[in-house]
Amino acid sequence: VAPTGLVAGEHRADAPDVFAYASNPNVSRFMPWETHRTLADAEAFIEMVLGRKENEMTWAIRLRAAPSVIGAIEFGPSDQAEARIDFALAEPFWGRGLMTEAASAVLTWGLQHCLAVQRVVSCAVTRNVASQRVMEKCGLKFERAQLHRWLKCVAPVEQRHYQISRGEARGHS
Repeated sequence: VAPTGLVAGEHRADAPDVFAYASNPNVSRFMPWETHRTLADAEAFIEMVLGRKENEMTWAIRLRAAPSVIGAIEFGPSDQAEARIDFALAEPFWGRGLMTEAASAVLTWGLQHCLAVQRVVSCAVTRNVASQRVMEKCGLKFERAQLHRWLKCVAPVEQRHYQISRGEARGHS
């Protein structure tokens, strides 16, 4: 039995759980968003998720044995040739294979249900080796390194871009 449960969307009642992981600077340091400082930051994230178009999905990540949200994973747009997969996980759950399990499930779901998608991409800060390993374990291949400007950072941030085509994903699973 898989230890994670993906629940479509976030719910307003999840704000304290989202705040618990998103307020950790170790989680946000590799993310383009600022570390959450108040519960209102988590509430704003959930409102943003709830306001997204139908072709952009976000799942809450929960352990099956506990109801708390321990992360989030996003996939979309589902109606275009290229979709992105992005994720964040609470620090106490790093290194357990949970994100690889969640990302693999979302990738499989996306390619089964989103027929327009021909390629899935993702990226991680170059120093975030763990997220790169998640992508590699899911079959995504390194494509390029590129500098990006994040509002929260003075200097550009180098990110490693990964991708997998529909055909490659079929061969990987």
